[in-house]
Amino acid sequence: MSIYVGNLSYEVTEDDLTAVFAEYGSVKRVKLPTDRETGRMRGFGFVEMDTEAEEQSAIDALDGAEWCGRDLEKSIKPSLAKIVAPLAAAAAVVVVAAVTLVGPKGLTSSLLLISLTAYLAISRFSLIIVKS
Repeated sequence: MSIYVGNLSYEVTEDDLTAVFAEYGSVKRVKLPTDRETGRMRGFGFVEMDTEAEEQSAIDALDGAEWCGRDLEKSIKPSLAKIVAPLAAAAAVVVVAAVTLVGPKGLTSSLLLISLTAYLAISRFSLIIVKS
């Protein structure tokens, strides 16, 4: 299970996020991506929990909550990687030639790549964003 958590304070640590989500079930892993150049936390993270029921309980409770001075409304949702994980389990090599993706506002190639690398070994990645 994996949950995308956005609009986080740059001061939040993995331990902070673990403590909040542990109230709703067993937390397997927390990942807070950092900027390559500055090393600063990027303002979003991923939380993996043991079961879908625990994951849904956390989403229901925390979506719309204020935490560390930030509004988490509409920024807690199942990770995009959840959609792709079954593809990875089915084959050793997955090649995606073209994908039409209507994602949340603010979806970037780095966010998509971070979501996918939680489940896939990626050697080459590119994303062309077409705004309609």
